[in-house]
Amino acid sequence: MTTNEASAILGPYDDLQDAFEFQLFDYKKQLLALAPIEKLITPKLKKIKQLQEAYLTLGGEIDEITITMFDPITPTEDLLESYKIYQNVRNSLKRSISNSLVFEEIENFCQYLVAYEKMYASCWLTHEIDTSEIVSKEPDPMDVLKSIREYNENGGFTFEELRMNKNNPPAVLIKERNRLSLLVTKFGDYYGGNITTP
Repeated sequence: MTTNEASAILGPYDDLQDAFEFQLFDYKKQLLALAPIEKLITPKLKKIKQLQEAYLTLGGEIDEITITMFDPITPTEDLLESYKIYQNVRNSLKRSISNSLVFEEIENFCQYLVAYEKMYASCWLTHEIDTSEIVSKEPDPMDVLKSIREYNENGGFTFEELRMNKNNPPAVLIKERNRLSLLVTKFGDYYGGNITTP
């Protein structure tokens, strides 16, 4: 990347680091608003990679890169317990993305986020899929939690019971089951899926 190309990416600035961090903050905000689907995340990561390259080309410096390893937490068959674990893992990874100022770290956290989403989505998998669902349109987490608790009150506790439509599952859970089943079906590279940013 030439200095002219780098300057075009960062735009006019008084302080190089401030300009970099301001744009990076905006890109991360956009990234975190997306459903953790590789196809959606990859273009944003490419922008962050270009931004960092421009910053370094113009003489900026980045902190030492720390690549963190995460042990995957396998969801259990219990719907409520798995949902709580899923939200905790997801929130932890999103905080890590938000706090990082280095592309390689952000990309690493995104890889775990996407992989965990696929693992979690596979628990909901049913072959009776409503293909009209929008995979990237995530429900309000509080609505899902409330519906899981309602389902527990009706005697439904497991993914298997939900897949079999036992114990009168609430509409929110049926919709989420369809959405996540479609995600697994459409992006079936479930166990692969390392994000690559050219």
